Formats: sequence, structure tokens, C-alpha cells
Amino acid sequence: MRSCISPGGQTLFETSAPADEILVATEDGIVFLTCSAAGDTWQESGRSLAGERVSSIVIEPGSGILVAGTHEHGVFVSEDDGRTWAQRNRGLDIQTLYCMASSNAGGRTRLYAGTEPARLYVSEDLGESWVELAGLREVPSAAQWNFNAIAYAHTKHISFDPHSPDTLYVSVEVGGAYRSQDAGRSWQQLEGMDPDVHRMVSPRGKPDRVYLSCRDGIWGSQDRGDHWEHLTDSSARVGYPDVMVVHPDEPELVIIAGAYALPRAWRQTGDCDSAIVRSCDGGQTWAQVQNGLPSHISANIEAMTLNVWPGGCAVTAASLDGDVFSSTDRGDRWTVIASGLPSIAKNGRVYARPAGMDVARPGSVG
Repeated sequence: MRSCISPGGQTLFETSAPADEILVATEDGIVFLTCSAAGDTWQESGRSLAGERVSSIVIEPGSGILVAGTHEHGVFVSEDDGRTWAQRNRGLDIQTLYCMASSNAGGRTRLYAGTEPARLYVSEDLGESWVELAGLREVPSAAQWNFNAIAYAHTKHISFDPHSPDTLYVSVEVGGAYRSQDAGRSWQQLEGMDPDVHRMVSPRGKPDRVYLSCRDGIWGSQDRGDHWEHLTDSSARVGYPDVMVVHPDEPELVIIAGAYALPRAWRQTGDCDSAIVRSCDGGQTWAQVQNGLPSHISANIEAMTLNVWPGGCAVTAASLDGDVFSSTDRGDRWTVIASGLPSIAKNGRVYARPAGMDVARPGSVG
């Protein structure tokens, strides 16, 4: 059984038993982690795509083919479990990918790719050819999209209504939240939240429910995004939530992670002071989960995935410092399953430590 973890890739893996292999997207290719037969230790078992900054990994649901999105070099596909890869960029005229996702529509797989500058592409032949869904950048607000001092934004995350593959939710950083109900041909901007939107998730068990993470916290909608309520305050501990997973059949279980404050604060100090926080009641209350985690996590947590199987689920999180954390009991207890890997980063603009500052790695002294 296999799962993956990447900043902009697939975040939910449903398997018949716990995954015993995890593919980690890093700034220097993909690292393969394998679990022992006893299920109690993990070790590195291989690497691929060396030299590529991998932003996203997707496992094609029908065949198990691996699809990887990269910064600057577009899409790579492997049909032999990651041993060899082929570029598939025909029609993909922007090749810095921030996110990828897949859905099944009428028995056919659709692959989606979000880029910087913010565009959205779709492929219905496993990446052999790509077509831009140009309607996304034709929304009225597109002229105001930006990312800090950069005059363009990026497509940060793609997700779907679990009961309607033609209904897409797309997050643009910084540009807002968007919904399409016709497979991406036309788009509606969702209103009510900060436009620095990071991701949206709709659980299968309650498809009218949508959770959204953005610069000022977590928001929730009970009507597929038409109306929103703010679900977090200072008690949630995470001031800048980025990654988020929701159990597909237990929609009250929401786990988020991120830094204590906005990026400008941790760029100055070099310390993100990251945390993982959980809600078991749909975002009404939140509690930090720490058992087994380092007492202080200085690097931002930039990726999180959920592996669900009959009777259980595992959460995996990964940081800029190349550390991977895992919990097999819904976040109650955690284990560091890998450390010192190449950075797991959503982009190349990681936080800069002030000159002369030596920030301790998570769990170290100093």
C-alpha cells in the first residue's frame, strides 16, 4: 500500500490496509520511505527525479501510475512505480507547477495542474496532452491577483465535490476562492474570506460542507461555499494555517498545521514556531496535538496527508527542514519517521534566517 506527501499534491489516500510506503516530494526529487514488516520503523528505500523541485505527487486512481509536478520543468509521469520518469508537457505552456489533482468522471481520469502564474490545465490522457481551462483567469478579479511584490499569483490548490467530479474548488494565492460546476469552463468567486486562500476541502460524509484555510484562519461553509463562518481564533494556536486534512467519512475531524504568525514575522526571526492542531467537532473547538512531536518545530510544516483504511487512519506531516512526522491514531501520538531529508517546500522562497542566526533544528538543543 502506498501514499504520498507533497505540498500541492494529493492529500487523501484510501487503502485496504495502512500504507507501508510513502513517497515524499522534496526540493531534490522524491524520497521513498518504507515501513518495516512489524510496522514500527521507517527507512529510506530509494530516490528518484534527483535535481527536480517536486511540488506535487498524485497517484492515478485507476492504474496507480505516478504523476509529479515540478517547478520549472512541468509534469513527469512514471509507469513503473517511480523507477523511470517521462516528461509530459504538450500543451502545458507554463511549467512551474504549484499543485496537481485527479478525479474520475464517467470512468475517465482527469488530471489537473495549477501553475505560477495562476493558470489551470486539464489532461484526459494521463498527461500526454494538456488544455488550459482559461475561464479561471477570465474572472473579474483576476487583474488584481498578486503574490506579495510579485505581479502575479499562483494556483495553490485544487479539490472536488466528492459526489460531483464536475464541481471544482480552486484556491488562488493571493486571489481568492473559486468554484466551477461545469468541469472548469466557468467560475464563480466565493466571497467572505481573506483572498490569501490556501486550500479548500469537501468531505464525502457531508458534501455540502467545505473547509477553507487562508491567511486569517480556517473558515467553514454549510452550503458548498455560498456562505462562510470563521472557525478559528487564538485558541487554534496556528496563526497562518496552510495545510489541512479532513476525514472523508467523519467530517468533524479536521487537522491543520502551520506557523504561529504571518510569514513576514518568521522571515525576520527565522523561526516559524509551527504546530499541528486538531478539531473533533467540525471546527468549533481546537487543541494542539504534541505527544511524540518535538517540543519546538522551528520550520514551517508545508505538507500533510491522510491515509484512511477500514477501521483506521494515519496522518503524515512534513516540514521545510526535511522532517516527516506520522500519527496512526488520528493525531493522538506522533513519531518522527524521517529527518534531514531535502526540504519539503511549496516553492523556492523559503524563509530567510537573519545573518548570524543559527536556528536549532526541531528537537535539538540550542
